[in-house]
Amino acid sequence: MRELEELLENRVLLKAVEYERTDILIWRVRLTFDTRVVVIGVDEDTDAIVVAGDVAPQDSVVDDTESSPWRTAIGKPLFAAWRMINHNGTEDGIQLQFGETVSDPTTTVQLLAIGSTVQIFAVQAFNRRLR
Repeated sequence: MRELEELLENRVLLKAVEYERTDILIWRVRLTFDTRVVVIGVDEDTDAIVVAGDVAPQDSVVDDTESSPWRTAIGKPLFAAWRMINHNGTEDGIQLQFGETVSDPTTTVQLLAIGSTVQIFAVQAFNRRLR
């Protein structure tokens, strides 16, 4: 998570998203910000999520900047980040929230290590009026 601290502190904007993938499996997600690239992948031995600085791609790279859920995060700063730990104590996910403030609409994405691949989920707020 150290790789994300500067981005959080300096409110750096997300510029592009790429996947390192085969036909159906995503091995790494490359997030390009104004000042740096962050790569999120999986440790194949432990199935833990790994957040690293820019590393050379090992597989074909596909631009996914314009696809959901990323298209609404482009041009926004990283607002918050959470580590996700499973019942076995393995850090197997990360949640990233992009936006200007808590009250503004934000984009929240979860990246989970599942079967030595990265699975990506969009998180939506559930707002229900209480009576």
